[in-house]
Amino acid sequence: MRVLILLLGLTLTGHGAMAQAAGDAQQGAGLARDWCSSCHVVGTEPGARGTDAVPSFVSVARDPAKGPDYVRRVLANPHPPMPQMPLSRRSVEDLVAYFRTLVRP
Repeated sequence: MRVLILLLGLTLTGHGAMAQAAGDAQQGAGLARDWCSSCHVVGTEPGARGTDAVPSFVSVARDPAKGPDYVRRVLANPHPPMPQMPLSRRSVEDLVAYFRTLVRP
């Protein structure tokens, strides 16, 4: 019985951790607008801010070579001219979740 209770507890804890790690796309969209839109076009709506000198979020999201792990690496070690951004793991996962919403054409 104790083993069953322990396994149930571990299972429930694991699901909570996975849900937290999944990120919140809506929060990610807000972060993208706040932190990234001065350079990148972050949305799909007409007239979105940004510049064509850097890739849009949609082009990154739809590039098969640039999946979630790519986004995590770039955010963890931004390359010039990207600024260093003090993003928490949660914020990074929120941005990854937002990128996933942009994959669909």
